[in-house]
Amino acid sequence: MFGFFISLLLLLTGLVLKRKRGTWISPEVIFCFQWSLVSFLASLHLFGMYEARDFTWLIVLFGSFSYVLGVLLVSPTKIKSRAEVKDSTPFFNVRTFWFITVLLYVFSIQDFIQAYRFLSVGYDLGEIRLASYGIEEISGYQRNTAGIYALFYAIKDLFRLLMIAVGIHYFTQKPSKNYYYLFAVFGFVFLEASTNGGRFGFAYLIVELLVCFTLLGNLNRYNRKFKLSKFSLYVPIVALLSAIVYISVERGWDSDAFGVKFYRYICGNIVFFDRHIDNFEGAPLYIVWSSLYGFWSLILPVLHTIGLPYPDMYLQAIKEVFDTQNFMQIGDDMYTNAFITPFYHLYADGRLVGVILGMLIFGIVSGKVYVNARISCNGRNLIFYLIICQMIFKSITIYPFAANGYALALLFFCFFKKRSFNIF
Repeated sequence: MFGFFISLLLLLTGLVLKRKRGTWISPEVIFCFQWSLVSFLASLHLFGMYEARDFTWLIVLFGSFSYVLGVLLVSPTKIKSRAEVKDSTPFFNVRTFWFITVLLYVFSIQDFIQAYRFLSVGYDLGEIRLASYGIEEISGYQRNTAGIYALFYAIKDLFRLLMIAVGIHYFTQKPSKNYYYLFAVFGFVFLEASTNGGRFGFAYLIVELLVCFTLLGNLNRYNRKFKLSKFSLYVPIVALLSAIVYISVERGWDSDAFGVKFYRYICGNIVFFDRHIDNFEGAPLYIVWSSLYGFWSLILPVLHTIGLPYPDMYLQAIKEVFDTQNFMQIGDDMYTNAFITPFYHLYADGRLVGVILGMLIFGIVSGKVYVNARISCNGRNLIFYLIICQMIFKSITIYPFAANGYALALLFFCFFKKRSFNIF
C-alpha cells in the first residue's frame, strides 16, 4: 500500500507542478511522472514480482522529494524565455558534427564486426551483451574496459551524448530538410544496439525528440516561420519503437516474454534495490566513493598509470557496491540485474542522509540547466538540458554521477561556457 501512496503523491505533485510551469518538460515534472509510474507498477506485483519493504519505499519518497526540492530551489515556477528560435544555433557546426559522427561509426563498426562473428556461430545478442559486461564467458570475446580504457570509453560516451543531442537539434530546426541528421543518429544507435543488444539508445532518442520538439515549439510565438509538424515527430517515434521490438527479438525474446521483460525493466529496480539494502548493514559509509564513482573512474586510473595506488575505499566500492550486474531473483520466476535506482549508490554513501543530499544536488544541477535552456535556448544550454533529461530517464538504473559518461559530460559543460563547440 505504501508504494501506491507514493505513486499517487508523485503523480499529484507532477500535475500541480506541470500546471504551474505550463509545460511537462521541466525536470521535476518529468521525474515525478516517471517515478510515479515506476512506483505504481512495482506496487501491482505482476507476474509474481516480490513486494518491497516499507523502508525501501521511504527511501524512494525522501529521495524523490529531495530531487523536486533541489530543482525548485534554483528554478522559479514561472520562467520567461527571452530567446528566439533563430538564436537556437546548434552546438556543433556541420563539419564538426559529421567528423564526430564518422569517428563514432568507425569505433562502433569495429565492435559490430566482433559481435557479428559470434552471431554467425550461433550466439544471440543477449549472450553477447552479458559477455560485454563480463557476466558470461565467450571464448575469444575481447573486453577492453578496465583501467585507462575507462577514460577512453567515457570520452567516446561524451561525444556520443553530444552527437545524438546535436543531431536531434538539427533535425527539429527544419525536419523537412534536415531529416538526414536524424538518419545519421538513428543509424548509429541501431548499429550499437545490433552490437550489444542494448535498447536504451532508442529510448533516449524518443525522450530527447519529445523534449526538443516541445522546448523549441514553445518558442513559436517569437518566430511565426518556425513550425513543427507533429508528423515529423510521430514517424521517428514509431520507427524507434519498432527498432526496440526488433532488437528484443534478436536478443532471443519470444512473444510471451515481452510483457514480463518490459515490466521487469520498468519497475523491477525497486525490488532489486530492496534486496541489496541489507548488504550495507554493518558496512562502512562510502561517503562519495559510490555516488561519484563516475568522476573517480576517470581520474584515478590516470593517476594509477603514474604510480599512485588506488584508495582502499575506491576498490572496496567497486567490489561491494558495483556488483549489480549479477542477476538476482526479484519474483517467483523473475530475475534482473543492473537496474537498481539512483538511491542505491547514495544509500551506500550515507544511508538515508546520503539519499537526501545526493538527490538534492542532482535536482539543483537539473534545475539550473533547465533555467538556462528556457531563458537562453542557445546550442550549449539546449544540448546540456537534453543530456540532463537523459540522466533523469537513466535514473531507473543508476545515480547519474556514478556513470563516467555522464560525469564527464557534467565536467565538460562546467568548463566549456561557450555557445558552441567546434573542432573546425
